Amino acid sequence: SQSIALFLQDGDDIKLNFVSGKLSETIAMKGRGSDNNTFLLKFMADFKDDFNKQLMEDKMKTTGVDAWEMLLFDRKDKMKNYLKNYDGKANIAEQCMMYVQNQINYFYYNNLFSYPITNANRSTSILTVSPLPKTMLESFDKNAASNDMAMYCEQYRNFLTFFVTYYASEMNGFNKFKDYNTSAVKKYVVAKEYLHGEPFLYYLSQFLLDNGEKVNPETVKRIYTDVDGEDKNKLYAPLIKEKFGKWMNTKLPKDKEGKLDIVSPDYKLIGLNGKEVS
Repeated sequence: SQSIALFLQDGDDIKLNFVSGKLSETIAMKGRGSDNNTFLLKFMADFKDDFNKQLMEDKMKTTGVDAWEMLLFDRKDKMKNYLKNYDGKANIAEQCMMYVQNQINYFYYNNLFSYPITNANRSTSILTVSPLPKTMLESFDKNAASNDMAMYCEQYRNFLTFFVTYYASEMNGFNKFKDYNTSAVKKYVVAKEYLHGEPFLYYLSQFLLDNGEKVNPETVKRIYTDVDGEDKNKLYAPLIKEKFGKWMNTKLPKDKEGKLDIVSPDYKLIGLNGKEVS
């Protein structure tokens, strides 16, 4: 099957013509909104390998970290020049241009933060995550990681996963997590410190929907309660409750060490700065 991404706004009326089985090679667009989508289609065609997740993951497994960052910077620069020199730029809607700019910016950071995580997960015999060189992160502002306006960009949504995982790994001494509950707690702390609004809700909901059955039910309940309190439009919390409502109320036996549960009033979540997270 074949598919293409379309950028649609209120009032758009696009007519598509293409040959069955040759969608990307033959598609032609007419009507209101066609300029935006012709531009988007050409951009994605020219940089299709850069936005192919599997190809990028395969490449980062055989590339040193310095060479990888240089490659990402070079590709990002080429994408920016493409936008700058695009002939029909004046006809492209501001929102469409912003979408592509976000795709470019988070293409770089998504694949940068993905590098140490993907390489650490190549084998179960690898027990640590190799941190990125500090010089690569000097200009990166963790407090700017939350960006509601970029939520509709796939590169940004992928970035959220690797951003949180990387800094949760840092909290864990860059040792790979041995259990999902420890992973969940530390990722929750990072998300709570640096993500707000839609990114916060999306990341934690997606993490629980993917991994909740492997996480202590009381930990799931603590995270769900936080999501439910923030989810004013009730777009995320009901999905978690539907899937894990019964699991959240399951009582597991205490471990032999008698460790405090994350929902206990005496349990303290310690953030990256060493201070308690409320």
